[in-house]
Amino acid sequence: MTSPPGQRRKPRRASTTTPSIEGEPAPRLPHERDESSDSQQSGPRDVIQQAHDDVERGLVDTDRGPPLDETYQRTREAADAEHPPGEAGAGAPAASDHAAAPKTDPPKR
Repeated sequence: MTSPPGQRRKPRRASTTTPSIEGEPAPRLPHERDESSDSQQSGPRDVIQQAHDDVERGLVDTDRGPPLDETYQRTREAADAEHPPGEAGAGAPAASDHAAAPKTDPPKR
């Protein structure tokens, strides 16, 4: 955005988020630190720069999340095949088990 000719643009002032409790300065909460305008002033962190450089060089992510997810799903499918939902020994009780349970009042204090 540019200012029309002959008009000067107002200089940007540095803003900070300063929480207070009853007029006294208070420490920022994590989201206040993350989202405040003055926390965005630093350059890229070393670890982020390294990640960028690694991707640029063609290195691949070595995160173990996706292989572990696949293993979990295979294990879960095998367990479900062995004990279908609603069968005794399956993980969670079937919905019909909840309906049959008698309702009791909480103990009185």
